[in-house]
Amino acid sequence: MKLLIPFSLRMYAILMLTLLACTEEDITGDLAYTNKAHIESSPYALPTMVNVYPSGDMTGMTDANAIEEALRNASPGATVILKAGKYFVGRPIVTPGFHGILKGEGPDKTRIVGVGSPAAPFSLTTIRGDFGPTDLAVLFHFPDPYGKVIVADLSVSLKKGFFSETIVSGFIGPNDLFAFFVIDIGYDEVNTSFHNVALKGIAVNEGGPFENLLRSQPSQGIVVHGLRDHFPFPISGGDHTISHSRFHQIGLQAIVLQLLDHARLKIHHNQLSEVKQIITRYLNGSRVEIEHNHISSFSFGAVVVTQEFQPSGEDKNQILIRNNTIHTDGFMGIEIGAASNFQVLIAHNHIEVGPDPTGFFSNFTGIGLFSGQDRAILHRNTIRGISESAIALFGVSKSLLLGNEVSEHFSTAAASYWLDANTFHNLVINRGEASYLDEGIANRFVFVPELKGKIWDAEINKALQERGLSKEMLP
Repeated sequence: MKLLIPFSLRMYAILMLTLLACTEEDITGDLAYTNKAHIESSPYALPTMVNVYPSGDMTGMTDANAIEEALRNASPGATVILKAGKYFVGRPIVTPGFHGILKGEGPDKTRIVGVGSPAAPFSLTTIRGDFGPTDLAVLFHFPDPYGKVIVADLSVSLKKGFFSETIVSGFIGPNDLFAFFVIDIGYDEVNTSFHNVALKGIAVNEGGPFENLLRSQPSQGIVVHGLRDHFPFPISGGDHTISHSRFHQIGLQAIVLQLLDHARLKIHHNQLSEVKQIITRYLNGSRVEIEHNHISSFSFGAVVVTQEFQPSGEDKNQILIRNNTIHTDGFMGIEIGAASNFQVLIAHNHIEVGPDPTGFFSNFTGIGLFSGQDRAILHRNTIRGISESAIALFGVSKSLLLGNEVSEHFSTAAASYWLDANTFHNLVINRGEASYLDEGIANRFVFVPELKGKIWDAEINKALQERGLSKEMLP
């Protein structure tokens, strides 16, 4: 018996099969080539994946509106995908309460360009700054997110001429772009991640009043803030990772992670050139890992971990800075600022210190530890260049400096090692010859040409045991 199917049902089946055979590109391809930005989503429910296409509008309004709409309307945990192309952004993209992923199709394919100018200045938005709300220019701002904020596989840059030196109410003027990304975390614990992101600033105007100080814009690259409401006991915790990303020409600080409580901070496998500082500060009970980065900085130093003379939280922060290659033309390669709640391990870093081209700071030291550090370990770092010292300790006690290579020539102003009058009971076992200026109390120096075989005497083993370590445990 032959089954008879009504004509209308047969036509419906043919239509459905045709649609199912189409690819996403077949369905949406026409959208990608119109002169407007487009967002793909379901009209019936909050989408779990949203595709955004570039508009070609160089004013920066169309793309900014489309990206912000996609971020605001996506469901919790959704992925907003910026399809390949160039996006022009002429105002802050602000997404309160975001929870999800913003990603492109690769830094060389998805490119975002900030397009402010003195004639059409980049507008300001209110961020939660170090010392309260501040109106500043931010390219992407995520206030009070929850769950997670992930940014991946895209690049962000500025249009030439973005910078303005017109002094208005801000630090520099209407185009003083404070940061490419700012995440202001509220009371909820949030995880953040930046992966495979390329950030590129621009040089400031040649001969301008801020050229020597900043040299490039924006002032910051990535900023992750916790709450300051109950400082020195911040609220915000979470895991925060910046990895496999590229930073170039960032003016004041390339990476800022701060005001975090019992958080895990990982900055690893990044390339940073012509920047100032990776900085973490105002932490309580957190673990900081800065590893396998290649950093070239000018002035202000390269890696800074500090409380900046603010009160410390009750719980120790573990600070691990390992296997980085650092070249800095000013101040310090690695600075551990004044704090009483740090447990510090600095190991296997290669540091070169050169003269500061801005004249703002002298080329001070390769590694500097400041007051409050107790039982820090500096192990097998190589420090070269021309500076007042290779390693400097100020107010540091009972720390172990083991197997560092600082034998090349440094400025005659001080010495390879400089321990000030407030240091005491530090043990220095240097790999090769070195000079030292010891102004402290009961510090001990041992210089050996090579660290081969079993050179560990009873005092060395004792120093390690006091720190809960053995030679096998050293990295």
